[in-house]
Amino acid sequence: MIKVDGATISRVILNGKDIHQVWVDGVMVFPSRKLEVHEFTEATGKKYLDVPEWATAIAIVAIGGGGGGAGGAQVARGSHLSAGEPGTVGYKIITDPDVMREAKTVDVTVGAGGDGGGTTGYNRAPSKGTSGYPTRVNVFDSDYFQTERLQQLGGEGGSGTGNRSEKPLVYDTFAETIPGIVDKGTCLQLPSGTGVGGAGGLSGVYPEPGRSGGVGWVKIAFYAGY
Repeated sequence: MIKVDGATISRVILNGKDIHQVWVDGVMVFPSRKLEVHEFTEATGKKYLDVPEWATAIAIVAIGGGGGGAGGAQVARGSHLSAGEPGTVGYKIITDPDVMREAKTVDVTVGAGGDGGGTTGYNRAPSKGTSGYPTRVNVFDSDYFQTERLQQLGGEGGSGTGNRSEKPLVYDTFAETIPGIVDKGTCLQLPSGTGVGGAGGLSGVYPEPGRSGGVGWVKIAFYAGY
């Protein structure tokens, strides 16, 4: 940490440009560690964030909406209908100094889960579930020019007979620590049902519809000094 007359320096400018890091003998003295984290769990349209001036990195983890399960038909002989597929999981870490210098705004659209298929009439084909919606995160500069993007697709809807059990997210543990979001070698801490493939319905004399897929998810960390 750099101080002048007891006051902490909040900004360093060299030749008219912001300097994001100052190192002395292998130790980063500017900025001190800072972290700001935002989580989005509802598919309620586009949301906006301002990029803090002090941030030297942006980390984004996103999950698409899960597909809805297939719905059953009214038939004499019962069967299970396929669950939807879970949404995809991915992340991006932005550290390029030129990109971070210009980054001003982030917009976030969380993908909704797909609808479960409804029931169909006597001896008709089962109803397919709809696919989950993609989750999108975009980074813009002051001219609203897109400089970075992360998109995670939603899962496909269930179709035909098959395993009707709800399908959980599938992803590996993280190979690196993402400040404020997840530690190396661990899994994400998510709200129950996030991005899952919706359970399939039943065909039979009393058919059952498919279930909706789980809503997507986004977590964003602005940080410096890590």
